[in-house]
Formats: sequence, C-alpha cells, structure tokens
Amino acid sequence: IYEGPIYAIRNEIYNLDAGNNNYSGMSFKFNSGYSQSGRMYLFHNTVDAVRPNNPGFALRSPGTWQMIVARNNIWAGTGYAIENANTSQPLDFDYDNLYTSGAELAWWGGAHYATLAAFRSGTGLEAHGVSLPAGFTDAAGGDYSLAAGSDMIDKGLAIPGVNDGFAGAAPDLGAHEFTPGLTASA
Repeated sequence: IYEGPIYAIRNEIYNLDAGNNNYSGMSFKFNSGYSQSGRMYLFHNTVDAVRPNNPGFALRSPGTWQMIVARNNIWAGTGYAIENANTSQPLDFDYDNLYTSGAELAWWGGAHYATLAAFRSGTGLEAHGVSLPAGFTDAAGGDYSLAAGSDMIDKGLAIPGVNDGFAGAAPDLGAHEFTPGLTASA
C-alpha cells in the first residue's frame, strides 16, 4: 500500500493463531520493513482472538505508514485487546471497543494499561471508545452478529458513505449492524 488510501470495512476475523507455523496470528499485518505505506482506514471490523494469549489488534515493528485510522471496530483479545510495538507511527483510533478476557487491556511500547481510562490518558486514543463484552449472538458457533441487548448497539460514529442507513440512534460497533427482527440466517 505505497500510495493508499486503503479501506478494510466490515471484516470478521476470529480464531487467531490457528495456523501450523511459529508465527502468532494477527488480525491485520502492517509491519513489513518496506517503504512507507499510505493511509489505511479500518471501519466496522470484528476481531475475536479466541485462542489463548492473543491480542485483538497488534502492531509489530518494523513498519512505517502515513496514518492508520480506526473507527467502530471490536478488538476482542484473550491477551491484550490491543498491543503496539511500533509507537513511533501515527494512529487515530476512536469509537472502538477494546475488550480482553486477559488481565490487562493494552500493551503500548512497554507501557501496560489495565483499563480504558488509563489507556486514554497514556496514549490520547479512544476518547469515545468503550471496553465491554461484545454480546455476540453465538461466537462459539461462529455467529458474530450482535445479539439483542448487546452493548455494541448504537455506540459507533456515523461515517458518510460507509455506514449510511444504520438502524437505531447511531451505527453499531463491529462488522454487523443489528436490525431488530432479523437473525443472522435471515
């Protein structure tokens, strides 16, 4: 992505680290060691690490880019929700859900953050983010749509041309927009 921009919209990524090699799975790979990448936009993605000790979102080093913008994503980790080993690069993350079943929410270039409030204070990111269980319909069965009553419903930011026509008061977080009366099989 030398020029960019590139958009990753409404992807469902789960069961990280399920391969048969020595490399831990990652929801998105940005480190390369090549020339600087252009702008990248991550909108309405759902990531559930599932396997033990994996982050929902990770940035490794080396890698350079103009900017990574993330909005309305669910980053659910079993280690950290989010970890960053490349803190010198520009990021703009907000209106995302950072959640972990692990002990600490985030690892950021050596700093450990147990809570979203501490992460906000330390990084300046996720001013409107949340840290809540996603409330998927049936994650164990592979259904990552939002269940009625999910805390992800109406927590997102309206992004013209991306999530027009959302149901409810605001767009939902993650890859799926909850629409009352519809099920994943509908």
